[in-house]
Amino acid sequence: MFLALALALAQSDRSAAVSPDTWPERDGYLGLEATRAVLGPEQTLKPGRGMIAGVTNPFAVHAGLEMLKAGGSAADAALTTVLAQVALNAGATVSYAGIFTAVYYDASSKKVYSLNASWNTPKNETDPRSIPPQGIPSGRTALVPGFMAGVQALHDRFGRRPFAELFEPSIWLAEKGFPLPRVIGFWRSAQPASIDRLDDTRRIFQNQAGEYFGDGDPFQQRQLADTLKRVASQGAKYMYQGDWAHHFVDAVQREGGKITLEDMTSYQALWTEPARAMYHGFEVTSLGLPNLGGLQTLGSLKLAEAANVNKHGDYRRSADSLYSLIQIARLQAVLANSPGEWLKTVFPGFDPAPESRLSAASTKRLLTILQNKNWYTNVLKKIPAEKPARNHSSAAVAVDEQGNVAAVLHSCN
Repeated sequence: MFLALALALAQSDRSAAVSPDTWPERDGYLGLEATRAVLGPEQTLKPGRGMIAGVTNPFAVHAGLEMLKAGGSAADAALTTVLAQVALNAGATVSYAGIFTAVYYDASSKKVYSLNASWNTPKNETDPRSIPPQGIPSGRTALVPGFMAGVQALHDRFGRRPFAELFEPSIWLAEKGFPLPRVIGFWRSAQPASIDRLDDTRRIFQNQAGEYFGDGDPFQQRQLADTLKRVASQGAKYMYQGDWAHHFVDAVQREGGKITLEDMTSYQALWTEPARAMYHGFEVTSLGLPNLGGLQTLGSLKLAEAANVNKHGDYRRSADSLYSLIQIARLQAVLANSPGEWLKTVFPGFDPAPESRLSAASTKRLLTILQNKNWYTNVLKKIPAEKPARNHSSAAVAVDEQGNVAAVLHSCN
């Protein structure tokens, strides 16, 4: 992961175009993508009334900045960034058929909103434990995607600029191409069976001679450009009701998957009540149920406060502080990824119900668990040995001149 940060100029240019064709510094940002360099202070623009930040892709972050300069809202800027992030990563770690979550602060009402556009399980998938494990190709591993429905939902509620404008940088990237970053070549070579198995996937990453593109080679995604143009003009319904949905369902079912057109057309992104917790006198807000990520984040903060981690000093200089934070993160990961009945057995007296995770009683019980320095070793002995899955995601945070804030997290696993 890399941190890229750009700050908007003090005065927004309402007439600015979002298309990369108008960016005088475009090639410089593409050069940063080729090596995935970090945008340092020397690339930071003058602080002003807006901000856009992302964990990856300097080019995508700059696209969000241009949206802010064009008068876009925080939602518009964050969406422009995440759409470009997927194109720049060739669908390897994030996907237009992945998942999308967002927390949005609306300055005018002073309210926080939580948006969940995660996976849906196909209605006909009645025996999920029999789905083939990682490494065995199967259409049953595909779930109903939420990413584009989430993009549409956030824009419908908080967007200011036309929906199609959000796609201009990502369409430009797919159509005109960019130097293939070395990291994409690494990802491809790390999963050769996944790419080599089907003609459709090989063609994306091979030149006309049938050779895989090398680092720095011009990389275009023309089919993707066509798909994005259709979504830009027709809306997310193209991916849930249109030709894309039909092709997706056919492809998944050919591989033994159970997704149907009904699964696609019935998908809806969920606006939910945000999760909230107090931390050192501040209210912290995160994603609400049924997403558990917000509970994991807020639970970690409550444990850090209860354990008084600060007494050891800055974690960058204190081994004790760093150790405490690692233990808290481990515990929250166990809670997030384990069945409730199993947690009751391993941690007697702990209520695993999501509604109880942020209670004072839960924090107190978890704190006693952490006081046993061998707790994690003991838990590992009781967890069935499995090959750990690779986890990844990307994100964007945007603030516009009205004070609206959009925080988006998206992934494909």
